Amino acid sequence: MIILLVDVSAIILAAGFSSRMGKFKPLVQIGGETCISRAVSGLREAGVSDIVVVTGFMADKVIAEAVSLGFRPVENKNFQKGMFSSVQEGVRYMSSQSKAFFVLPVDVPMIRPETFRKLIFSMDDRYDIAHPVFLGERGHPPLLAARLGKVIVSFSSDNALNRILEQNETRSISVKVADEFTIMDMDTPEDLERIKERARTDHIPSAKELVALLEMFSCPENVINHGKRVIDVAELIAGKINEKKHDKIDIPLLKAAALLHDIAKGKKNHPFAGAALLRENGFSRVADVVETHQDLGKKNFYPLDEHSVLYLADKLVAGNEIVCLEERFNRTLSKFSSDVLATNAVMERYSVALKVRDEAELIIGRPLDSTFFSQVI
Repeated sequence: MIILLVDVSAIILAAGFSSRMGKFKPLVQIGGETCISRAVSGLREAGVSDIVVVTGFMADKVIAEAVSLGFRPVENKNFQKGMFSSVQEGVRYMSSQSKAFFVLPVDVPMIRPETFRKLIFSMDDRYDIAHPVFLGERGHPPLLAARLGKVIVSFSSDNALNRILEQNETRSISVKVADEFTIMDMDTPEDLERIKERARTDHIPSAKELVALLEMFSCPENVINHGKRVIDVAELIAGKINEKKHDKIDIPLLKAAALLHDIAKGKKNHPFAGAALLRENGFSRVADVVETHQDLGKKNFYPLDEHSVLYLADKLVAGNEIVCLEERFNRTLSKFSSDVLATNAVMERYSVALKVRDEAELIIGRPLDSTFFSQVI
């Protein structure tokens, strides 16, 4: 059995007192949206349409939010008994057609749609549970096979969900994700501020997410070291351009793309393969930059942006060594001396690289030579 998006439900748990937070978690705002809105929109973007939000404390306010957002609220009259009673109530009201369902606490509202999809696509007849795993740590939300709904409803003890998960461990799968939000809940005001800060730049992988991506795709050490050197070059060039152009280049985005640009090295059309991997994990803006690092194609390199600076920086680094463009392309041309088509392609890229370099030098006001790069050599 293959689980399809239309076969999946989600239960969002929004019934608790939020006592440690000091604010009512479901309606706390992150980037101008309530936590409920964030959670619901992420699921909907992933293709999950049957979404049950279980209310309890301050149910009237959550129901009002439900009306404005168009999701289905279910009130748990016994929410004081604890979270598991809300899970049970959600299971009772989810679609009878569902083959699997997410259990998502409202205080973990920022899960990427791509993470939901990865969990769904990992499920088949061999598994009853799919857990997202971020750098070895299990996070939220688990995806449970529908048959476990009957088990959940029949249980009556405290902390029963964990017991059910443990009892079915042998039929679970751990799905590696590059989504730090899976392990970021908000029990306290400090947790909330941490999530808000991360949400401001969620289009760029965090430091830990970068590590997770490199590990997930078994990136070799030499490729990682090359990426780090490209970061050095790209950051220096972009920083000097921004001094003149008033922060036109997104340096954090550029640095992420520089580290990850060869993540699919060795695969056919590796810039596009790498971009596809990044999009599958929720980093489409980084993917867009990675896709053009080898060949800008028809993209206009002016004004200089993350694409053109990465393109140039990658051409200025051979392995882990900073070189001039002439040397880099002479090395490349020597490999294809008997291949006319390949030679023409290399010369075209060389021509573009020279134009980008000339434009960068014009803006910065000095040549990009060994003296310029001395601080990173």
